[in-house]
Order: sequence, then C-alpha cells, then structure tokens
Amino acid sequence: MKRLIMICTITLLFSQLKQASANEINSAGKMNTMRSDTTKIKIAEKDLADKKDLVCGMHAFKFLKDTAVVDKKIYGFCSKSCKSRFIKNPKAYLKTI
Repeated sequence: MKRLIMICTITLLFSQLKQASANEINSAGKMNTMRSDTTKIKIAEKDLADKKDLVCGMHAFKFLKDTAVVDKKIYGFCSKSCKSRFIKNPKAYLKTI
C-alpha cells in the first residue's frame, strides 16, 4: 500500500514538473516575441496625438492599453484589437481626424 501511494505521488510530482516547465517555455516564447515589438514607456495625455481611440472612439488615455507611432505621432488605444485594426490601415483612421 505504501509503495502504491509513493508511486502515485512521484507520478503526480513529475507530471506537475513537466507542466510547469512547458508553461515556462511558452511564457518565455511569448515574452521574447513581445520584447522585439514592445517597449514599456511612461506617457502623459499631452503626448498622445489624439485624445480618443481612433478606432472605437473611447477616451484613449483613460483606457490606454497600447500605443502605435505613425509619422512620429503617438496614438493611444483602449485594446490590442483596436491597435491591430488601426495598424492594418492607419490612413483610413487618420482621415477621420
């Protein structure tokens, strides 16, 4: 009985260690990808080219989740999906300004 409990415990321990190392690899991969595209900056509302998210119209600084630089101007976005839509065709959104 003790042997069975010990085998189950060891099996569970190894499966947890394997899962933890897989998570670290995934996290490291995502972080490395993000680092090549992303830099954290401190930004003031006055630094933004527009006070609103050009995609959805929300207040950009209050709900700021991401930014993009176009023609040396910083545009703020409430979500990564808004930034993604903007990046696909910035000229379409910049015409609305």
